[in-house]
Amino acid sequence: MKLVKLLENYQVRYNFSFLKPIIPPWNIFQQELPGLSISTDGSKINGKVGGAFVVYNNKSEVHHQCLRLSDNATVYSAKLLAIKRATEYAILNGLSNINIISDSRSVLLAMENVNNIDAEIRGTKNMIKEHPGKITLHWVKAHVGHIGNERADELAKAATLRTDADHMVAFDSRFAKKLIKKEILVVAILQKEHIFNLICGSLTADIRTLGNFFLNQNYTGHGTFAVYQARFFGIPTTCQCGHPQEDRNHIVYECPLWNEIRKKSFPKGYKNAALGLLLANSISKQGLISIMRHKLQSDLQPSEEED
Repeated sequence: MKLVKLLENYQVRYNFSFLKPIIPPWNIFQQELPGLSISTDGSKINGKVGGAFVVYNNKSEVHHQCLRLSDNATVYSAKLLAIKRATEYAILNGLSNINIISDSRSVLLAMENVNNIDAEIRGTKNMIKEHPGKITLHWVKAHVGHIGNERADELAKAATLRTDADHMVAFDSRFAKKLIKKEILVVAILQKEHIFNLICGSLTADIRTLGNFFLNQNYTGHGTFAVYQARFFGIPTTCQCGHPQEDRNHIVYECPLWNEIRKKSFPKGYKNAALGLLLANSISKQGLISIMRHKLQSDLQPSEEED
């Protein structure tokens, strides 16, 4: 009860809410908000970054603004800037009760984090807290037909086509980590091929297919799991289903995104079965491979960082 009360006080203090609970993405939910609302979004296309916000009054668009960021910016930066500019618009126009909508949980979670020291985050939070009117932040799932989100996404994409940037972003750690990650992957591939050629000589390429890429991730807990990736690249550990810790156990046993595969491949009572037993059974092993294959395909789809 003390924890619930603490969370309630925290929510009142910072005026955070969600258009819908974090539930599996196929459960589409829409809720129209009365009065003024501002939808925000960001996009990155061909290395160009844009953001936008659009103001609605009872479903009628009354204003919008496009933002072209410098090329080193991330989509995260664009979505944060869109929220900041939307807040500034609300303050400059003396709006007393405004709802700002974003499809970026990572930005909203960063703003909820009281320990976050990012200057842009703190600056935006301070504007919201000091505004005499009420500014409430909302999360909505992207690309499910929400009129404001779709329009903001369209404007953000259009902003990427501008030649000149009107907002310069400092060379931050996120951009640096992406460059380093790409370089590490290139070097690792070259080293692997070089070592293979030295050791294997004239052996056929079939020797390289003895291991299974997808099963190895289940054996080791390494690979595409967000918790593992966060150790090296500082990415969010949240699963696509909304669970805060995407690790091997969550993907294998719990994540609702893969329920259909489990029903077809896993034995009854699989939640009480050790991973070794699932890997030893030929049918459940194919299910594990299928889960990891589909997860990788899903991870490679355009997302907030590549949309």
